[in-house]
Amino acid sequence: MFSTSRIISRINYNFLRKSHYSTKTVAEQAKGRFTPLIQKLSAVQQPIMYWANVSKELVQQVYHSQKIAPPSNTHSPFLFWKSQSSEAWGRNFFIAVEIVGIFCAGQMVGRRKITPYH
Repeated sequence: MFSTSRIISRINYNFLRKSHYSTKTVAEQAKGRFTPLIQKLSAVQQPIMYWANVSKELVQQVYHSQKIAPPSNTHSPFLFWKSQSSEAWGRNFFIAVEIVGIFCAGQMVGRRKITPYH
């Protein structure tokens, strides 16, 4: 009885023996194909890193000179929701229901049937 590792190694051996490429030639071909790309990327890396550092320093200087700070709790967008009265909530709810109803009616007219697309 054969073990699975023995079968796999046998398959790999047969594959490499039958193929006309050895691992060395495949590696050389890959190296030949990717070397120009790697050289181009490494040539561009230094300017990118330089300008990234310059941009970072510029943003820091503007941040400190303009005394920019993160928003405080008084400017929270959630205060809008808290500031509305229950009457405004009810009115907005019914307006939203009306808009959805008009949209659904338009869909039904456009499809010329009540059921969804099927």
